[in-house]
Amino acid sequence: MFNFDKTMEEVRADMQDDDVLLVDVREIDEFANGHIPDAINVPLSELDQSAEIMLPKDKKLYVYCRSGQRSTTAKRKLLEMGFEEVYNVGGIISWPYEVETGA
Repeated sequence: MFNFDKTMEEVRADMQDDDVLLVDVREIDEFANGHIPDAINVPLSELDQSAEIMLPKDKKLYVYCRSGQRSTTAKRKLLEMGFEEVYNVGGIISWPYEVETGA
């Protein structure tokens, strides 16, 4: 079982905060099939190459995937890269609200 840093209710409330960036670490096709509104896609498979370019270090990064496994790995990697505020918020399968489709 995974330990998540925020509930989906907290994530939804925090989405109004300009300091929060939702990061979907699933693959591009998974993201296109449905993602949390305003999330950006940085697949775990590309995180090592893309994080420094795509993710600002002055934001709170809320990482999620499908179930929480990849987001757990992504959080660890991002912390190792020097990102300070990284939260594993679990998987989109637990997201009870609206989703967007498309890349």
